[in-house]
Amino acid sequence: MPFIDIAFQADTSRYEDADFEEYARRNCGENPDTRDAAIEELRRLLEDKGECRPRRNDDAYLLRFLRCRGFIPALAHRLMVRYEDFRLNNSYLYDYKPFGLQEVKGVFSCTLPDNPDNGRITIMKIDRRHRQCITGFLPYIKSSSIFRHSYEQVCNRREFQKKSIYENNCLSLLIAFTGKWDMDSTPAKDLMRCACLLEEICVMQPRLQILGVTIVIDLQGLSLRHARHLNLKMANQFVSLLGASFPLFLRGLHIINSNWLFNSILPMFKQFVPKAGWERIHFHGSSLESLHKQIQPQFLPPEYGGHCEYVVTCEEWLSKIEIYKDEFMVKDLEDLGYQIDCNENKLHFTFTQ
Repeated sequence: MPFIDIAFQADTSRYEDADFEEYARRNCGENPDTRDAAIEELRRLLEDKGECRPRRNDDAYLLRFLRCRGFIPALAHRLMVRYEDFRLNNSYLYDYKPFGLQEVKGVFSCTLPDNPDNGRITIMKIDRRHRQCITGFLPYIKSSSIFRHSYEQVCNRREFQKKSIYENNCLSLLIAFTGKWDMDSTPAKDLMRCACLLEEICVMQPRLQILGVTIVIDLQGLSLRHARHLNLKMANQFVSLLGASFPLFLRGLHIINSNWLFNSILPMFKQFVPKAGWERIHFHGSSLESLHKQIQPQFLPPEYGGHCEYVVTCEEWLSKIEIYKDEFMVKDLEDLGYQIDCNENKLHFTFTQ
């Protein structure tokens, strides 16, 4: 199997790798000796308080919320309540065929694998060029013997995860190109649907629950035409997906190439950002040097002064996820409300032991 397909398959894995325990301890406050007790405490809070009825309460599901809240059950419980409210109030973000969003092009892109310092890095770009919405959501591997001899050295998804972290010191990057959003052909709701889908799939992976996500928003080209489509509901959804109401471990949000218009619409978003959230938001103006202090150039595309070689378009990523999805992912997506046609693609089975 080609190396790049091994990388795609790794993004459907729910394997809990013991080699990530140290990262889980450092990033999430997770202690193997007290993990079970924290899960049981969160489960007890859900039952006693009765503020929400989560669709699942198994250990793996509760871990998602504990990991992005420092393994503090009370904080994880509050996040679960907000997440369930978000899903209830925005059910239209889930009621559709998710893999049909491959038509959304040019806005989001991502480089993988993931880096212990930044997790998965995502970029959202605004640009005056008339394009659609989503690029990129798959691994880049910097030039090395592990890429040149990929399928000789990497024999399964589990080994891919280990090698990408320990030997390549890579990170994942999601790049959102908002200005490439063609509002005439792609409704705003499809843009939010795509962002929501990407995150729902990502948080299924224990690797990303532990390493987290770093997001870069490039506002070059932000125009009044884009701003007219923004409203309070969309601003609230956007902030919610950044982790305020979503089990996403956000390592950092980096805003670059902002202009006067951004300063005028920022208050619309600011009111929804939790006080603690501002510690993770970084404004770089138009300075790539400032951005490079937070993210090493080797993990950025050339247009950001980097030398990332492999950035896969998001539509390609979604098409591969559709191919490599397994019965567990299908059930998870269907439980969320997505409409999955299992007859179009053969289901694959991930390594779970």
